[in-house]
Amino acid sequence: MIKKYQNFKGSRKDLMEVISNLEKQSPKKFMMYSKKYKEYLPVNLRRIQQFSDKGLLPTNEVSNKNYVYNYDHLLMYAAIMKLKNDGYTLLQIGKIIRGYDTQKLLEIVENKVKNDVKIIDHKNINEKNLLSEKLIKLGREEGRVLRSQWIKFAVTKWCNVEIRKNKLDKITENDLNVILLALEKSIKETMFVAKENKLEHKIS
Repeated sequence: MIKKYQNFKGSRKDLMEVISNLEKQSPKKFMMYSKKYKEYLPVNLRRIQQFSDKGLLPTNEVSNKNYVYNYDHLLMYAAIMKLKNDGYTLLQIGKIIRGYDTQKLLEIVENKVKNDVKIIDHKNINEKNLLSEKLIKLGREEGRVLRSQWIKFAVTKWCNVEIRKNKLDKITENDLNVILLALEKSIKETMFVAKENKLEHKIS
């Protein structure tokens, strides 16, 4: 169900629309259960903001002054719902999912067994969080190693071109011509610089 949004990327409004669609398909899985009202409550802007403020839905990408969300954020939200409805506090959830990759988040979302220790490694939470903090200091804002989603075109043994897997079906013939032209121009300019023995001073 949630896997069909693997290529999702959009604003906070777009994120909420996708979550709303998931809630309609599976309310108990994607809505938050309220002990106070004894019912499942739909997503709202205040909840998204709360999760962002607590670092549960981190985003560093900004477009036109708006935060940009993707599939990982969608999985994070769904994982938070699953764990929250299973009885975990937001503080506990933050420690559990911090540094989790896409596959691990998906396992939590699709896990049908409450408090399954095979999914949540409680013993290594502190160690995992420490490693996550170190990765953030090294510049990996997500706090985890990202799996490559790139397709590599090995033209020769010494010449490779890489393109994001989820962008391939969106490239038009005109886009391809522009890319090839820009690549050819850049290579020719770099070849000239190399022949002048100035390459180390020109790389940027």
